[in-house]
Parts: sequence; C-alpha cells; structure tokens
Amino acid sequence: LELQYEDQGLRWTLFNKAEERLGLEGLELSWPEALGSVTRVTLGGQKIPIDASKQTGTSLDIQLADQGPVIAPGTSELSIDSQMSWTELVRH
Repeated sequence: LELQYEDQGLRWTLFNKAEERLGLEGLELSWPEALGSVTRVTLGGQKIPIDASKQTGTSLDIQLADQGPVIAPGTSELSIDSQMSWTELVRH
C-alpha cells in the first residue's frame, strides 16, 4: 500500500487489472481522530457523494450500489480530503 500524503488529504493509486470497466459499489474508510471529518472523496476525478449521516468521528461507510463511479482498466487515483492536515499528522 503506497499512499501519497498531501496537506489536506491523501492519494492512493488503485489498479483495475480486468479488461473491462468496473463499477465501485462502496468504500469503508477509517482514520485517526486528529484528522477530523472527511470533506471530499474522488476516484479517477469523479466525486463520490458523502452521506454525513454515515460518518462518525473516525469512520465513513459509503454504499453506492448502481450510482458509483466506473473504474477504467489500468490505474485510478482515490483521493480523500479531510478537515485537518495529513502532513502534520505524518510528521509526528
């Protein structure tokens, strides 16, 4: 797992090794409390809707069913932004 830390978030390269496009059905995320709430999630530049009622202080369960983004063969970047700085957390 290789994460790229940025000031307000992280980036993670995902791989679709299939030959066809695949739909994302959901994501379960958890993070340190010091980062606050997740403010935005994108996959391959497509915004993933965040339901605030499904977010606790340290986790988020996103269920997308048929409305999720489509992942093309190859690589796609998952971006997760938060209220607080990831780079500050990583340094400590």
